[in-house]
Amino acid sequence: MKLLLVAILISLANGCAGNANAQVPAAMEADDIPSVTIKGNKSAQVWAYRTMETGLDVFEGKRDALAPGSSLRFVVRNDRPGAFPTGAAVKVIGEQTDISIPVAADGGFVMVRSASAHRDKADVALAVGDVVAIGKKPASASNYPLPEVRSPNLPAGAWRLGDLRLQCSIRLAMCEDTLSLLQLAGFKALSLGRDLCGHAIKVNGNITFRTPAPFDSATLIDGERRLLTHVGKQQRVYRAPVHDDSWSNDTLIQFQFSPTPQPQAIDSPRAPAQTTDAI
Repeated sequence: MKLLLVAILISLANGCAGNANAQVPAAMEADDIPSVTIKGNKSAQVWAYRTMETGLDVFEGKRDALAPGSSLRFVVRNDRPGAFPTGAAVKVIGEQTDISIPVAADGGFVMVRSASAHRDKADVALAVGDVVAIGKKPASASNYPLPEVRSPNLPAGAWRLGDLRLQCSIRLAMCEDTLSLLQLAGFKALSLGRDLCGHAIKVNGNITFRTPAPFDSATLIDGERRLLTHVGKQQRVYRAPVHDDSWSNDTLIQFQFSPTPQPQAIDSPRAPAQTTDAI
């Protein structure tokens, strides 16, 4: 059971990612999205709609306390360039459910609420064109799209600590939703019922968030209080003090992103110099 607690901590560390420059679209209702006809591909993983719905529940339940006015989207992890071309979508598929949600170029999408998807215990899968993955659900929440909470009117290149705290809570709830009843009971016993995004993290360390681009430093800013952290070159992981109550929810994390390397000019091949033998 201790391995289970460690596994969930690792899942949180790997999964609580954010995007400092993301533009979050407005919330969408299922009725606003057209249904589509799809083809099956049994080889890829899918996600459970009800687990995604659990994330929506936590967001709506804690938003006013942690991140008032914020928006939630989920991000499919894939660093391969061009992984999400125009027309890529997330499909919500059930016996009486057929919903298509557009996916942004960075893999982000806004999950909808659907009574039919809940009744159907629908699957959620990524699709490109008319081909959608319909297969076995992943065993761990570490395979699910990442929750991303974003408050409005934040400075460019900045995160808000309350947003990250809410992201962590969403991620934890989704992790718990993938456990069996026996696993969940053991996890609750080992964690003593404490919130892993709060007290328990004080023992196990900060939750890590992956940044959208390499950064050289990060500065915590809370009113007049400032703290420079993570000084180094080309970092991609930020250890957020989500457990530290001395930093308010309105604390900003301002990143100094690394300069984008410029390609060096390549000299054109030169003809060998001609020489004349001395006479």
